Amino acid sequence: MEMEATGMDAGGHGPSSWTNWSLELGQSGFRTLSFRIETREKERPTPRGPRSPRRSHSRCRHSRHRRQTAAATTSSVVSNYALAGLPLRLGWRAMFALGVPPPLLLATGVLAMPESPRWLAMRGRDDEARAVLERTSDAPAEARDRLEEIRRAVAAQVGGAGVWRELFVRPSPMVRRILANVLVLYSFQQASSIDAIVLYTPLVFKKAGISSTSAVLAATVAVGLVKTLSTFVATFLSDRLGRCPLLLASAAGIAVTLTSLGIVLLCAGARAGETTPTPAVAAACVVSVLAFVTAFSIGLSPLAPTYSAEILPLQLRAQGMSLGIAANWVTCSSISMTFIPLANSITMAARR
Repeated sequence: MEMEATGMDAGGHGPSSWTNWSLELGQSGFRTLSFRIETREKERPTPRGPRSPRRSHSRCRHSRHRRQTAAATTSSVVSNYALAGLPLRLGWRAMFALGVPPPLLLATGVLAMPESPRWLAMRGRDDEARAVLERTSDAPAEARDRLEEIRRAVAAQVGGAGVWRELFVRPSPMVRRILANVLVLYSFQQASSIDAIVLYTPLVFKKAGISSTSAVLAATVAVGLVKTLSTFVATFLSDRLGRCPLLLASAAGIAVTLTSLGIVLLCAGARAGETTPTPAVAAACVVSVLAFVTAFSIGLSPLAPTYSAEILPLQLRAQGMSLGIAANWVTCSSISMTFIPLANSITMAARR
């Protein structure tokens, strides 16, 4: 199913082309919904305030990332195998239909969540804020300390306009550096082309010479499994080694593996006219993609939001994280929706 949906003809014409653009538009709408949900999530009480232990910050973030990755892997297995035998006109409709229950369950769960203690404190509802903090703190004393921290942060700002003014109109040098780090880190996370590789993995493998549908589907599922398992590395090492070393190692790994993938696809493009299979090129493509997903998942994927939340001051955190997520999704949508036209224009190996 996924290979058929992304199996666009070389010229970008015909029904397959319309299928790809409809899928991309659907993905764009999903990203808009996800952006709204994640932006709202920044106001929810999570243990990442200045008084909460740093270890709980990363574990909370990484736990959420593991759940998202596991859900994506499960959906990949379902779409690749359970729906693979359906006709194309039914398969993509069934895939979209299966995507309806998760956001409904998410919306139900969000309705059951407590309000943000910071928002409650901004509205003068300190008793409710204290009750929420006591549910998310280890001791009443910690809840009181966190509430006092929130009160001081709220008193230091004059409404939402004061925050935006501090971010853009009269930012201090420290705020400028922090905001630049957040925007660049979030943008580079998607500029690494992770979504383009994951979304169009079947097409990439097919261009590398893997002609068997079952082999393409198995390799695609393997990418999801590797991505899920790799997140545990960041969970166990981020507090031990530090954020910056893992981010640097992740960035270096991404550069090396994407270069390797480009060389492999260049070799595959040079041998495109041959009739004999090229198992070595196909195997190198699979290894390069798996290594790229591993490098991305151990650092840049889970640590971008963790690092950004930790360096933003409390009074600027909600707006700063929202700006970072906006930059992340704009970059993600731009790359994902231009991948197919660009691949058809200059070919997967950048050869005409």
